[in-house]
Amino acid sequence: MGALSSARLDPVYFKPGKSHLTEDMQNYLDQVAQLMEEHPKIEMFLCSVSTAADQKRFSNEDRLHKLADKRAVEVKDYLVEKAGIDLDRLVLCLPRIDLSIDAHGHVDLQI
Repeated sequence: MGALSSARLDPVYFKPGKSHLTEDMQNYLDQVAQLMEEHPKIEMFLCSVSTAADQKRFSNEDRLHKLADKRAVEVKDYLVEKAGIDLDRLVLCLPRIDLSIDAHGHVDLQI
């Protein structure tokens, strides 16, 4: 396979107000880890988003940012601890808040 320069993969989704990975998302991250193993020079940016749906549980902006950050850390920890990806290949972005009605809490995966 040729060089992989830049790509946006499907996001890792979370239930409203939650930061733990579902089994489906763990399976997806196993596939992401396999891709990273096949391309050992790529780095991945983990950019987390909390949403209006999360506001039901966390009403202030600081707590929404913390939830988004926890989600990114959850993805990073899974890739490092369960899938064996080198920590130096994962970069955490600043967390964002998306208050669009149809938004879902997630972590964007960017190569």
